[in-house]
Amino acid sequence: VDRAILRVSHIVTHGSQDLTLAISKSLGVSIDEAESMKRARGIMPSPDSSAPNLANIMSTAIDYIFSEANRVVANYQKKYNKNISKAVLTGGGASLHGFLDLAKKELQMDVVLADPFSKVEAPAFLEKVLKQAGPEFAVAVGLALRKLQEVS
Repeated sequence: VDRAILRVSHIVTHGSQDLTLAISKSLGVSIDEAESMKRARGIMPSPDSSAPNLANIMSTAIDYIFSEANRVVANYQKKYNKNISKAVLTGGGASLHGFLDLAKKELQMDVVLADPFSKVEAPAFLEKVLKQAGPEFAVAVGLALRKLQEVS
């Protein structure tokens, strides 16, 4: 986004579901169990040395995600001769424990989680839940707000 105009948008074709599949295949567990493990531990190495190292299992998919993101950033900077100073992460995987810190390190810029509910009025008691769920619902909220603008 440059001066409130979206200049480039890119969807990385791999994401959190690929992390779940990698865990499931590597450990021979169900998709549901792999998803639970991923959500509980995130991408951080386990402090328990006897537990499977999910970070290693997910590393190929994670490396692809950041490689693709860095490629898009480099292409934009080359095409427009401008540096990108901030990235906004969306999707359920963006909220995984440790992912935001890793994104900052890998992308070498300010990285924030999408907060699509910041444009929506809601009761105060829902604020924490909506902030936490925001990255997962970014597209849905954006589409809903666009439709509301069209009918207004």
